[in-house]
Amino acid sequence: MNLIEWTKMWDDKIKEWSSNPDLYFKNDNIYKAYKSLDVNSELIKNAIPEPYIGDVNSKCSAVVLSLNPGQLLMEDQQVLPDGEFIKDGAAENFSEWAKKWFYLTYEKDTFWKNRKAWLDRRVSDKNKELYPFGIELIPYHSKAWGKLDSNETVLEYVENNVLVVAEEMTKQCVLKFVFCFGKPYYNMFKNLKYEEILKIDNNNYQEFTKEWPVENGRLINRTYIIWKSPRDKFYLQTYAPGGFKAPKEEFIGIENAIMQEIQKRYGCTLEGENI
Repeated sequence: MNLIEWTKMWDDKIKEWSSNPDLYFKNDNIYKAYKSLDVNSELIKNAIPEPYIGDVNSKCSAVVLSLNPGQLLMEDQQVLPDGEFIKDGAAENFSEWAKKWFYLTYEKDTFWKNRKAWLDRRVSDKNKELYPFGIELIPYHSKAWGKLDSNETVLEYVENNVLVVAEEMTKQCVLKFVFCFGKPYYNMFKNLKYEEILKIDNNNYQEFTKEWPVENGRLINRTYIIWKSPRDKFYLQTYAPGGFKAPKEEFIGIENAIMQEIQKRYGCTLEGENI
């Protein structure tokens, strides 16, 4: 996968969207494969698609997979015709706009700041200044997540435009695993015949570690899964009910236990080139 060609493809598609959003979505197979469950999960046609965030030409901390760009900012900065993102050139040259990492500088947004803080716990101090590289499962905004079909067209799109790209991008990252937030990726991995090599949650954690974080007197409901792709690349997926935020700092011991198990089985670390 040529990352420059991939970013150019998205530059062209977003220009196409900006000229006629209705026509763009009419011809988009991913949009047609997505099902909203209520008004909050409806995709927002006049909001600029955001397939990724970051710079493919720069060293990064890690690759992070999300579901979609989420709800709009209160100021409608992403919306045609005169939102700030449009004025800043995102619709004309998205790849240049994406390099700025707006969400890590916008004071009201905590979503990506939460994820960067999680990644920073896994890298050395000298690498904490690095930004991640984020890729969305689908690039269209909604307030809540609906449902994405796992038909052949969608699986081909996800494999070639999300997962293969993520694996290629890890060559420029400090952390060589791909990190994945959101339960819907589970069915994608299964249908694409990725190998589930380890799963740990609040039900089976005692197979790996003695303790699990507690909140309000109960074990916190969270799942971690390690997947291996057909290209022998590893993914760490994690999810919890009610949102797609990164795990709290209390889970650092669990995450260390997971990586110790992977190192024991495969002789690798998060920073390892070969798995």
